[in-house]
Amino acid sequence: MTVSDVQTFDYLLKKYSSNFREQFILKTVVRFNNEYWTGDFVPAVKGSGISVFSLDSFSLTRSEKMIYPSDNTPELAQINEANAYVEKNVNMEISGFLKKEPYLPLLLDIFLDVIKNTNLSNELPKRIYNPLRLDRNVSFTSPVLSLEEVESIEIASIIQESLQN
Repeated sequence: MTVSDVQTFDYLLKKYSSNFREQFILKTVVRFNNEYWTGDFVPAVKGSGISVFSLDSFSLTRSEKMIYPSDNTPELAQINEANAYVEKNVNMEISGFLKKEPYLPLLLDIFLDVIKNTNLSNELPKRIYNPLRLDRNVSFTSPVLSLEEVESIEIASIIQESLQN
């Protein structure tokens, strides 16, 4: 699997689990370098768009732009392909069920199958935002962990993160 595959999976998970975000958040868990990590593999999903941040290292200014799968940009090529696949091939009854009550093994299987049926790749930065190493429960002081050098990565699970009131 590639980092692009994980980004696409994470996007689908966030988009299709949006109905129950007020109770909890679903997170993608990956394994690379014999370590288990979670975090955000796409920067921020707002509606169906992704908010991408960039930093100008000379002026130290940060900018944000919204990109949408429907824009057909190279940054989201695989996400756009996966979205189209889900809309065409995933049973809407299953989709409706998932929006009411998350069934994590079913979500995992459906989205892994979607990834197997995509051929394109994204051109998003290869990063984990808000990284957390699960096997040692270590948070990074940096809000971003680069995955540029990661050659092999696999989706291990989906976890449910409760929201504290």
